[in-house]
Amino acid sequence: MEKHQKGSDGRQIFSVESKQEAVRRITSGEIRAAELSRELGIQPSLLQHWKRRINGGARVAVTANEDVVPISELKTRDPRIRNLGKL
Repeated sequence: MEKHQKGSDGRQIFSVESKQEAVRRITSGEIRAAELSRELGIQPSLLQHWKRRINGGARVAVTANEDVVPISELKTRDPRIRNLGKL
């Protein structure tokens, strides 16, 4: 996996792609969560959190029969949504 950036507080910053790849490796059976957490230097619970978030978004998309779009992307695409928050 790729090298990760460090935040100002010294914590690792993982890209969305890195998180998706980590979850894919776990769910495919390629590696166990405990092994991957040691490899990445993070707690196994963080991997489980990523897995729940990714799978949760997929359930919403399937139920709504729509694509999942990150809220940050949605906000940058539609300035009207950003302005609603200012009301």
